[in-house]
Amino acid sequence: MRKTRLFCIPYAGGSAIIYTRWKKYLNSSIELCPIELAGRGIRSSEPPFSDLKQVVEDVYSQIYYQINGGPYVLFGHSMGSLIVFELYHKIKNQNRSTPLHIFFSGRNAPNINKNTEFYKMSDIDFKKEILKYNAIPDIVFDNEIIYRYFMPILRADYRVIDSYKYIPKKMKISCQVTVLNGLDDVDIKFSELDKWNDLVQEECTFCNFSGGHFFINERMKEVVEVINDTIYKNTQNQ
Repeated sequence: MRKTRLFCIPYAGGSAIIYTRWKKYLNSSIELCPIELAGRGIRSSEPPFSDLKQVVEDVYSQIYYQINGGPYVLFGHSMGSLIVFELYHKIKNQNRSTPLHIFFSGRNAPNINKNTEFYKMSDIDFKKEILKYNAIPDIVFDNEIIYRYFMPILRADYRVIDSYKYIPKKMKISCQVTVLNGLDDVDIKFSELDKWNDLVQEECTFCNFSGGHFFINERMKEVVEVINDTIYKNTQNQ
């Protein structure tokens, strides 16, 4: 029996390494496939992209040969959710095999316009905005070398987010969808979470966890348990 591939796309400033700790909790029937974006990790010598379309094309090229070889699932957190949303439609438009399931994490639906331009802020204001999420170690801001390496990546990622313009799709997402969020996430409008249902054929499953924007790190085991259970149910129904 082939394993179900779990393609995971990181948040702004994040690297594929954030998902490697999931391995010890994932079912043995799931193959963890974290995606590395340009400008970080093993691709740190490449300039980061500043446009979502470029990111989607890049991720698609990474998974192109794998998505027709058996069942797979997409997971994206925050910026990663935007990438996964557009990636799904890229896959669909290319007549490739669509995912068994999609997990959108830490973000409202893309059809909600945020109208932010954080990437244009001064260094001081940008730092204040980033600190709201309580996810970046002090050493990033205290160490000049690390700061100079990390901040251009983060600014480029925020440009990807802030320059994104939602374009209505001809077709809704046809696979099942789970939406995950942290109850204390200041970036989420919980009154508008149901907007995700406008983008899918079947109603989404919503899972909320204690924690803030980075609940996937704070509640890692609980998050992976939801993924395990969901993928198991999906594969049993095939």
